[in-house]
Amino acid sequence: MDVSAAARWSPGLYRTARQRGSGNIPRLGLAAGPVVAPPDGYLAPEALAALPPKTTVLTTDRMLPDEVTAEEAPALVRTERHSVVVTDTASTTGGPGPGPQTSPLQTRQRILSEAALRLLDGGQPLVVRLPDDWSSGTPVDAEEFFLGLDVPWLHLTTVASVTQGKRTRLDPDDLRYPDDEAAAELDAANFAAARSLADAGSLLQSVLPANRTVAGEVRDEALTTVSYASREEPNGSRVAAERSRGVLTHELGKVTVDPPSSVTLSSESGPFTATVTNGLDQRVKVKLVARTDGRLDVTASPVVELGPGELASVEMTARSSVLGLHDVDLFVANADGRPIGGTATFPLRAAQVSNVIWVVFAVGGVLLFGAIAVRTFRRVRGWLAGRGAAA
Repeated sequence: MDVSAAARWSPGLYRTARQRGSGNIPRLGLAAGPVVAPPDGYLAPEALAALPPKTTVLTTDRMLPDEVTAEEAPALVRTERHSVVVTDTASTTGGPGPGPQTSPLQTRQRILSEAALRLLDGGQPLVVRLPDDWSSGTPVDAEEFFLGLDVPWLHLTTVASVTQGKRTRLDPDDLRYPDDEAAAELDAANFAAARSLADAGSLLQSVLPANRTVAGEVRDEALTTVSYASREEPNGSRVAAERSRGVLTHELGKVTVDPPSSVTLSSESGPFTATVTNGLDQRVKVKLVARTDGRLDVTASPVVELGPGELASVEMTARSSVLGLHDVDLFVANADGRPIGGTATFPLRAAQVSNVIWVVFAVGGVLLFGAIAVRTFRRVRGWLAGRGAAA
């Protein structure tokens, strides 16, 4: 990862890369610790300050101020929070001509020469970091390269042992970080594209109950978008990440929802049914969530599991105390309720018909029985009046 740029644009993605970097190494029986070692040896001072204190850092001696290198060419520098292992640049520039200057033979002889000078100057360790594009050649060449370093006065050791040695105190602000290095850093767009791609991979895996690897695979691809190698073609790396995210988004969109044509609530709440279809070739686990205008509440559906090509009817409940027509947006979501892509909209009318009917019944009943009572009273009164006249 371009750590200098990550400290500026996405510290969270750096933590993801660091966690990924320590993933399977212990399973192989190898002892390992986190190391930040930029390929060109330059690390922004701001990035150094943002690293966890126990992180081993390798930088080039070109970052050191002239007065420090002139005094002792230290192998270990201590800042406020970090121990920085300083690699010797000259030792990997190869030997004199004729012939390839960085051949195994020339490189080995240059390392031995620089180590001898260190020994004569007081014994400061020489830390050599071979260039990433350097090759020791054939297996025979490689064997000869390391056999040639087996001399009585040279003791090969580890970076970890160097970090326990003599330290030179240095203010981080004194470290050199050239303007062209800062200009070469990846910008915010690459980190945004990497985060979006990794997020799409996690979202896809969240709906695939039988898949436990796709999120990690997509995350690994996303991290290449913010690698030092992407500095050469930052736009190409970003476009590739965006294209990959588009593919995942398209796949998620194959899980669709068909809403009812319309719904009318005859009371304050009521159920309705929508259909979910799995257009993927893998089993999915999803539910439906709704978004409304705020005057209507729709409860999320239960989680349903669908095989490839299957569909299912899902029941949801709507509630509203506000009469009128509402637009309801349905989303296919994962089990946590996060929409994954499939959407649909339908109208829902809150009429509360039953309340109106009961009011009508009540008023009608009062009128009916009132009219019966009046007519009965009049008839009785007329009958009584007739008997009185006859008497």
